[in-house]
Amino acid sequence: MKFAYLITAHEDTDVLHLLLKSLDDFNNDIFIHWDLKAQIPQNLNKYLTKSNLFILKERYDVRWGDISQVLAEYSLFRSSFEKGIYDYYHLISSSDMPIKTNKYIQTFFSKNNSKNLIGFASDNLKKRVLYKHINTRKQRKWTYLDYWLDLFYVRIQQLLGIQNKYLINVLIKKGPNWVSVTNSFVEILLKEKDWVIKTFSRTRNPDEYYKQVIAYKCGFENTLYDVNNEYIGCMRYVDWKRGKPYCWKLSDEDELLRSQYLFCRKVVDCRLAKRLYLKLNKND
Repeated sequence: MKFAYLITAHEDTDVLHLLLKSLDDFNNDIFIHWDLKAQIPQNLNKYLTKSNLFILKERYDVRWGDISQVLAEYSLFRSSFEKGIYDYYHLISSSDMPIKTNKYIQTFFSKNNSKNLIGFASDNLKKRVLYKHINTRKQRKWTYLDYWLDLFYVRIQQLLGIQNKYLINVLIKKGPNWVSVTNSFVEILLKEKDWVIKTFSRTRNPDEYYKQVIAYKCGFENTLYDVNNEYIGCMRYVDWKRGKPYCWKLSDEDELLRSQYLFCRKVVDCRLAKRLYLKLNKND
């Protein structure tokens, strides 16, 4: 099987270098969207001996919870789709790490071929996308005034009966933005881009909605791996109980490697990233 790994990155770190080394395999091509606010590092190819690396020329100034995240992801999906046909497209961040070997991941997807790994949350928080919001590009730095102004703006729309017209009679679903999806899903996702941008501009956290909505809107519900547990659904180990999300520590190594998941986030400790890399590649 041939995989495209799609990485969103905004800084050059040792964790990213170890991520690249971990993914280095003849069956894997790697695509990186580098945030427009940051300088693209030189010589990332030196961490690879088997994989092809592509740094996207189309770049966006990505802001958390804003439509710019969706545009950056679309840039990755389009660039990889145009490069060649892949069996799976794995969307990850530069602070993710695989916690299974490349051989294990290949075998997993061979056994689950045609399944789309998209997570679905139990709470859809529909107000985030049913109504327009203010100043979404600065959402992470909202003041109390911004927060209350946004609540007031949404309330006015509710009183006037104004909703997102593109989501009328559309099933709203939400979940993690990190996914592993098939070529057929990416093909439809790209065809739906104009609708997605019109629908989710000026909404909050659209990156956590558009792939989930497309899955049901376009008939992929029977291809989903698991719709009952959002992180088993995408096979990413993310812990929101100990953090927002929790940053895995060196002492968590055994817990990560024993888990059923394929990838973990969030890793910022390069010592942990190095231990995971060495443990999973000890026979190479």
